Amino acid sequence: LANEDIEFNFWNTGDHYIRSKYLGEVEAKKFCNRGLPVVIVNPAGVIGIRDIKPTPSGQIILDVLNKKMPAYVDGGMNFVDVEDVARGHILAAQKCRIGERYILGNENLTLKDFFTLIGEVSGVQPPRLKLPYSAALAVAYMYKFGSKITRKPPVLTPAGVRMASQYTYYDVSKAVNELGFPQTPIKTTVEKAVNWFKENGYVKGT
Repeated sequence: LANEDIEFNFWNTGDHYIRSKYLGEVEAKKFCNRGLPVVIVNPAGVIGIRDIKPTPSGQIILDVLNKKMPAYVDGGMNFVDVEDVARGHILAAQKCRIGERYILGNENLTLKDFFTLIGEVSGVQPPRLKLPYSAALAVAYMYKFGSKITRKPPVLTPAGVRMASQYTYYDVSKAVNELGFPQTPIKTTVEKAVNWFKENGYVKGT
């Protein structure tokens, strides 16, 4: 499992958002070295209530609920409750060691197991078709090409496929032991997220 000592190694995904988060952390460390009392928190795959936009993690849940995800690739993520992450920021400010970084995460799940959990909570059939990585990447490039014609964001991107095929599993013991970072069961978090999306009109037919 990756921990706070692992160097950033997602350059090959081509995901500009993830790169920007890392580069922001590099700049923060520079200020810390000059005396600014900086602490860094690294949230994992954040899910939960009040996901208005929604975020990419929340969109995964919505795509399953709205049956817009016909297939998946081999991969896995660490998921964490958004309310725990909010508390984690406060705990880091109160209890941190200056200059340290803390992974705010919870449970490591394969994408298949995560989709199954969403299905159990919601009663919706999760995607069963597993696509080979090469096939999923080819589909993503077709969507990317099509978006240039439609002028709409692609449903699937090559960077998204590359990230989904990773196993971004983390050891979160440092945040738990040093900060008292809470660990809400992910099934509880998924239930709250599903109910919130349904109550606020994000799910068709509800």
